[in-house]
Amino acid sequence: MATNMKKAQELLFDSLGATNFKMYPGFSRDSTPEEIAGEISNAIEQISGGDFDEVALV
Repeated sequence: MATNMKKAQELLFDSLGATNFKMYPGFSRDSTPEEIAGEISNAIEQISGGDFDEVALV
């Protein structure tokens, strides 16, 4: 399971160049760091692959 964390770190810090990044569990306090990292990795890969819908914020 530690692969999710490593993959998220590589995507955020190596590929995107993020610094001083903080994560909060939001509404699901039972989420593990590995689960959060997996969701971040999936989201970044979907965006990179063009698999997303733009949402207008008003």
